[in-house]
Amino acid sequence: MKKAVIKEVVERFREKGPIISIFVDMDRSKRNPKEIAIEVKNIYKTTLQELARWQVASESEALRAVFESLFPEIEGCVDGLSKGKAFYVNAASGLFAQYSLPVAVPTQVRVANHPCIFPLMKVLSPHKETLAVIVGAKEARFFRNDGGEAKMLLEVAEDVPAKVKAAGWYGLEERRIERHVEEHILRHLKATTATLKSLVEEEGNSYDLVLVGGNEEYASIVVELAREATVSVPVEMAYELGNVTDPESVREAIFVHTMRRFYEEGEALVGRILTEASKGGQAITGLSGTLKAVNMGAVHQLVVDEHRSVKGGRCDHCDILVLEPSNVCPVCGASVTVEDDLLEAVAHKVLEQDGDVTVLGRPSLLRECEGLGAILRFPIS
Repeated sequence: MKKAVIKEVVERFREKGPIISIFVDMDRSKRNPKEIAIEVKNIYKTTLQELARWQVASESEALRAVFESLFPEIEGCVDGLSKGKAFYVNAASGLFAQYSLPVAVPTQVRVANHPCIFPLMKVLSPHKETLAVIVGAKEARFFRNDGGEAKMLLEVAEDVPAKVKAAGWYGLEERRIERHVEEHILRHLKATTATLKSLVEEEGNSYDLVLVGGNEEYASIVVELAREATVSVPVEMAYELGNVTDPESVREAIFVHTMRRFYEEGEALVGRILTEASKGGQAITGLSGTLKAVNMGAVHQLVVDEHRSVKGGRCDHCDILVLEPSNVCPVCGASVTVEDDLLEAVAHKVLEQDGDVTVLGRPSLLRECEGLGAILRFPIS
């Protein structure tokens, strides 16, 4: 989910700006609609002030449309209320896009030559496009979750769905699992697994993860069958799902599982970076070393614990990033443009090089290394 959204934002707003990035906290569990509406009006005034600093005409039809679109949702007049919103507007061309966010994001506005993506990465990093399967003895329910609301896709009983039957059993017919389950239940679990695989591989779907819950014995068999059938994404047991059936309870269970999973993955990733970097292997820590790796195109995955504002510069000729703002590039001698948010520039450059960026959104052991590090494509000296 994160990769697709961030890639879309970066590609759509690649042309010259300035680009207005607006984030709005829409969480109605903490504030009433009137309070949110007042904050939105204030952030609109702030946006116009920021544009004036850039000498951009304040009147913008696209910008007005962005803010006007918020009020029906604030007042609860639309279905599927989101916890947060992200908007991007090209002040020159009027191009704009909006994204509903699964969790609240601090309300803020940024105007820069590129879209501000750190708040978006922080919110989206833990969340994956997830297929959840709740398995019982005679039925299985399938839900789709993108970090926001969960939607029920279908329910499978003992009979194999026609679509799955037509597509074949994906090698499950000849394989057997040595479990003490009745034959008709095993047939049902095979049908559930075949449906699972069909949904994952269906054109237009982009699942990152499959979570299986319900009856623990039957769910564990489905997980094992799915691994036998070489489903193309990870398939895991999710005890948090239990036997829930309503979409909101499914969403909450997926959220709990996802946040725990992201924390564990983050700890492992940071540990790997620190271990590899200490041996001089394919990892680096600290801002200076990471900048060097980014300028060499060596970063496979950038990891930042928490965003912080750091000033730097970018060469107007060779495009390298430098830590200390100066008038002259240390590599080619050309002029250097100040980067008010160097970490944003680093993240953009990593993404342009087809790397990945993970924002942990919390303190980690990287705090001793200026809060960032990277897995490298190749060692650097």
